[in-house]
Order: sequence, then structure tokens, then C-alpha cells
Amino acid sequence: MTIKFLGANREVTGSCYLLENKQKSKILIDCGFFQGGDKSQARNRQKFNFKVQEIDAVCITHAHLDHIGRLPKLVKDGYHKMIYAIAPTIDLSRLVLEDTVKIAQEEFRHTGEHKIFDEYDVVRVMGLFSAAEYNRLFEPAPGFKVRFRNAGHILGSAFLEIEADNKKYIFSGDLGNPDMPLLLSASAPAPADVLVLESTYGSVVHERGVSRTVELQEAIEQTIKNRGVLMIPAFALERTQEILLAINGLVENKKIPHVPVFLDSPMAISATEIYKRYAKTHFSRKSLQDLLVDRDLFDFEGFKYCDTVEQSKQINHTPSPKVIIAGSGMMEGGRILHHAKRYLSDPRSTLLFVGYQVAGTLGRQLFEKARRVFIHGERIAVHSRIKSIGGLSAHADSIDLVKFAEKTKTSLRKIYLTHGELERARGLRKTLLKSVKAEIDIPKMGEMGE
Repeated sequence: MTIKFLGANREVTGSCYLLENKQKSKILIDCGFFQGGDKSQARNRQKFNFKVQEIDAVCITHAHLDHIGRLPKLVKDGYHKMIYAIAPTIDLSRLVLEDTVKIAQEEFRHTGEHKIFDEYDVVRVMGLFSAAEYNRLFEPAPGFKVRFRNAGHILGSAFLEIEADNKKYIFSGDLGNPDMPLLLSASAPAPADVLVLESTYGSVVHERGVSRTVELQEAIEQTIKNRGVLMIPAFALERTQEILLAINGLVENKKIPHVPVFLDSPMAISATEIYKRYAKTHFSRKSLQDLLVDRDLFDFEGFKYCDTVEQSKQINHTPSPKVIIAGSGMMEGGRILHHAKRYLSDPRSTLLFVGYQVAGTLGRQLFEKARRVFIHGERIAVHSRIKSIGGLSAHADSIDLVKFAEKTKTSLRKIYLTHGELERARGLRKTLLKSVKAEIDIPKMGEMGE
């Protein structure tokens, strides 16, 4: 079998792999957006460098935009066969893709830039989805046997075990941080010949559970003491729910004073309802036990949903201190920008990052301590505190990635490191070489593997 690397190579976004076996069957794993700056939008508009009509099936690891964002373009360009994913991934994908269309419509009004796809293309994508089941082996195309395994990253996330041409391959997708309490942790992988492994946090070790919660508590307490605003740009899927769960615990256990908390993201609100729907089958044992005592793990005193634009504007009239959780996670759009314009210049306030910030994004600029940024064409001086809690990330860190790889090493002969900036991938490669006797490659865009 051959693997063509078509995204997330020496970078974090744009995941896409084209697999072809000796029977000439072809399947695609993920088809995500490139993110981070204007050049990424141009890349998303480019023609696929393969014949779309020759693809026999698509398998999706999870519903983040950098893994599903170009599916509507794929369909628009002629793909009409099945798209396989775990059921919650299908539900979340609808949210993500519909939101992407709305954002594109807003950009068209501001810039005149035509949309890459529209609502009709999203509807066609949703019609092609077929729900896969964890741990069940099936044949999406002749000569390919695929098994979805729980990746523990976000609701419905999976890594893929693939059998083709008498070899076993594992595609990690994005692996979850096992220290996060909400969802079941990732399944253990089977031995494999080839491992395609993400490296987002390849050279980083996260804070662990107690430290993570304490840091969040301290950030809230400092905001209350300063009578400022705590802004949390949060990804609608997983990060928002984990943050709400953590604050719920702090409030219920009376570890923080009363403070208004706003979730200002329609997509995150809808995603939270989907999380609730799948609680019995996807939540961890600890979360299910907590549900017996607290019937809603995402609700607490002082918490308000802000679905409409008018509700979002009303946040401004609530006196500080207050906590605002809003999208988008990398500050590339969404309501967080309006709050950032208002409060970044206030030294009493804090901007708290809880996820990876891709190079080229506003979030990355602020994460790297930029003192001035542009938002909606307006130059904003940055005087607020900038903090980050890596332990709230939904990604596995270096330690967990190595552990995952070690479980496959019985027959492992090759590892490809993807979905990570080059420095992070090199750091992971150096660590892996100490414990795994396999050739380790960091492929470039368009390279072939086998």
C-alpha cells in the first residue's frame, strides 16, 4: 500500500492522506482545512492533487475543521461515495460545516471573496455519511479492512487500524489527553507495521490534573480580585465542555467566589447539547458517576448561555468581574474578537489560552506576547495578562504519544510524524528513537510513503 501525504505535513492543519492498495482501490483519510493566515484560505481553494472520482471511500477521524473542512469541496468537485465516521462525529460535523458556511458568508460581505462551498454542498456531504462503530472491522473499499478505535480526543474521535496488502497500518488522527476527565480515554492500539502519528505537542509535557485545575482556579480568582474580565477563546468541541466541567466543579465545591460566567458561542452551545446526548456511551466512568449527583455537568450558579447577538451584546452591560468563554479557539473569527477588542487593553483583565495556537493566527500572535494586534482593521494595544494552560488541551503530549507508539512496536518498522510543526515533530522523533526501533520520517507535503 502507498500513502500520499496531502496535508498537516510539518504543520498542524489540513490533515489528508490518500491510500492506494495493490488492487488499485483508493481511500482518503480526513480532508481538512488549512488554517492560519490568508495563505491557508488560498490553499483551501486549490484543486485536489488527485482525481476525486477515483476515490472509493473516505474515513474521518473526528469533527475538527482541520480534519473535515474540505469535505464539501470534495463533494462539489465530484465525490459521491460513502464517508465513514463514528456517529457523534457526524452530528458534530454538521455543526462545524454549517458554521463554516456562515463565516464564509460574513467574509464575502466584507471582502467580496467567493465561498469555497455553500449550504447545498454541506447538505450533500451529510447525505454521504455512514455511521461506523468502534472496534468493528469492515471493508470500505476492496482490499481495505478498517477498524475505528476510540482516540479520546473529542466526542466521537477515532484512530484507524487498517489492513491492506498483508500489512497493518495505524493512523492516529488526533490522540486525546488521557488526563482529561470528561470522556473515555483512548483505546490501546494493536501492533502494526506502520504508524502515522500526530505530533502537535510532540516536544511538550502538559500540566497534569491537579495543576491544571489549580491554574484555572487561580486565573478566575485573580480576575475577581482585579475586578477584570477573564476571556477564554475556546474551541466549541471538547475544550468548551471540559472548561465548563472544571468550573462547575470549582463552583459546586465552593472553591471560587461567585462570578458571572458566559458561554458566548452558538456552536459551542449546540455542541454541548450533543455531548449530553451521547453521555451514556462516551463519557468516562467518573463523569457518569458525577451525573448521578449533578444532573447537568455543564451548568452551575452564575452561568449563562448567549446564543443570540443581542445576548452577546448584553455581556458588556454586566459589571466586571466576569468570565467570557467564546469562539473561536485560535481567535481567527467569532465573538471572542469583539470581547478582545474591548478588554485586551485593560491591565486588569486576562486572556487565557486552553488550546494549540497555529502559526499565523491572531491567537499565536498573542500567545507569543505581541504588544499590539489588529482586530477588524483596528490596532489594539495589549495590556491584559496573557496566560495558557497546556493541561486543558485535548491533545496527547510527548509522554502520551511515546506510550501510544510503544504499544505498536512489536512489529513496527516505520513511523511517519505528521500534524505538528517541524520543531515539535523533531523533538518527538528524538524521544521516540530512545525506545522504538523503527525508521522515523517527517514527510513533506506531497511525499509518498508505504
